[in-house]
Amino acid sequence: MNNSSLFHNLKIGRRMIKTTITVFLCFLIFYLRGESGTPFYSTTVAILCMQPNTSRSTAAAGNNLFGTFVGAVFGSFIIFFDYYDLLPTGIWYYVIVSLFIIPIIKTCVTIKRADIAYLSCVVFISIVATHITGDNPVLFVLNRTLDTLTGIVLALAINSIHLPRKTRRDILFVPDLEGSLLTGDGNLSSYSLVELNAMLDDGANITISTERTPAAMLDALKDLHLELPVIAMNGAALYDLKDNRFVTEITIPYDLTMKIVDLLDSLSMGVFITTIIQDVMLIYIIDIKSMEMQKLYRQMRISPYRNFIYAPLPEGQAATYIYSLEKPEIIEKAASLIQEQPFASRLRVITGEEPDHPDSRYLKIYNCEATRDNMIRRLADKIYFDNTISLGNVRDKYDIYISDIEGNETVRTISRLYKPYAWERD
Repeated sequence: MNNSSLFHNLKIGRRMIKTTITVFLCFLIFYLRGESGTPFYSTTVAILCMQPNTSRSTAAAGNNLFGTFVGAVFGSFIIFFDYYDLLPTGIWYYVIVSLFIIPIIKTCVTIKRADIAYLSCVVFISIVATHITGDNPVLFVLNRTLDTLTGIVLALAINSIHLPRKTRRDILFVPDLEGSLLTGDGNLSSYSLVELNAMLDDGANITISTERTPAAMLDALKDLHLELPVIAMNGAALYDLKDNRFVTEITIPYDLTMKIVDLLDSLSMGVFITTIIQDVMLIYIIDIKSMEMQKLYRQMRISPYRNFIYAPLPEGQAATYIYSLEKPEIIEKAASLIQEQPFASRLRVITGEEPDHPDSRYLKIYNCEATRDNMIRRLADKIYFDNTISLGNVRDKYDIYISDIEGNETVRTISRLYKPYAWERD
């Protein structure tokens, strides 16, 4: 772990500070009440209710309040009967207390609030386990309820306090998926997902740029509330995740595609030709000549989002991009040979490593105009944006360089830019 990642892992966030303040206020109220009540309940509920945003805090508060009510009702039966010596003692008392768990859970399920069953049981057990014989049962339950309400009210109040901020809905934010958002396991971190969705739901203009095809990006983005089209395939297409359609694409003309295919065939290289026909992405296979390509094909063909066709590209059909996976020396030779051709200036050639194929390298060929920056401009023109900010982990390639490999710093940066403090300059 580098020093930068270590620093961010040690960083104290606003939620931690707010939670600490709320817990202290719970203790302060307990102290001002002459240490009457039990601060365990108010502090515990306060911590549970302190969520990343106000809407989630309100939902958590509702769950805690409802769960407390159900648990308190059943708990009051036990301590009422115990107060008047209507319950047996010894092991039979605990048998009766345990059996009460059944109606508590059944009640939650019946009212279609199974999500509060756990909390209702906890409240019930806390009441019957801490009740001291001789205490007035009504006052005891009321005190427990008051403790809970104290924690809920304080958590909601503290979480709703925000320093004055501006909202920059005039900026289009474009973080790179692979280089600045995904964690090592290929997913968004919990923090990134929650914060991004909060900004998106608030009206922030955020999209994603990725080298992946729509089929390969769906799992990573399935829980993200994206409204704008994403920039896919290294800038070759704009894809609308909501409507499952391609908004626009930048292709390689058919005649140029066939020249490239013939050139690669002369090196005994198999190719995948990706094209889009009526919003359906099709992958034409000219030939699979190497073990690397065969292995890759077996991996990819099981996806329901990929459509492979073992046939030549239909005449006149443009290609979105051309792909091959071979030994490093073959890829280097092919890339050099393409750059020597008179049509080289019309193409963008990318080579790199495939994580699942460490002994091979890939070759991707696009139209020279198919770049992330060009597609960002196209998208900005469509939605009338003059101000765009790209974020990624390659210096001088993005507007903002991000070095954090866990994606959280990217989201923090977007958050700071989207909602700067009122006194900060634009």
